Amino acid sequence: MDFTNNKVYLITGVAGFIGSFLVKKLLVNEHNLIIGVDNLNGSYDVNLKKFRLQSILKNKNFYFYQINILNFNDMEYLFKKYPISLVIHLAARAGVRSSLEIPELYYRENVIGTLNILKLMTKYNINNIIAASTSSVYNSNSSEIFKESAKISEPSSPYAASKIAMENLLYV
Repeated sequence: MDFTNNKVYLITGVAGFIGSFLVKKLLVNEHNLIIGVDNLNGSYDVNLKKFRLQSILKNKNFYFYQINILNFNDMEYLFKKYPISLVIHLAARAGVRSSLEIPELYYRENVIGTLNILKLMTKYNINNIIAASTSSVYNSNSSEIFKESAKISEPSSPYAASKIAMENLLYV
């Protein structure tokens, strides 16, 4: 494939609410090529995720891969195959309540998964990433309005802690 005139986006968490709508917006430009990644896990309704994918799967500039970002080798295949211009990292294990029950899963998916992406970006000389976090990083006990400059060192859940760790990895 010749990607000379294309901007190639790798979007993780593409079957989620934000990811699926972002793809639709980016595909308005016919020169954009979208590589979508989602593991379609059961953290919430898989049928809803599949429904979101249905309309965008028909676009010739969208390629979907059912991959868990924890699988370094599967992710590396994409970095080798496509000349990625920008990574938009939306994949995450979400949910405060269930993070209290299985914190290890949140650490693996949100921290180690992000680290895999960053390692591959370094290896393939990709310098541009947009990553989504959560308002849960701001201590919910505060009555103040959230500001990006607010202190985020006191997470109220394993989910919040994993997203803070993810954010901190982006600075390294």
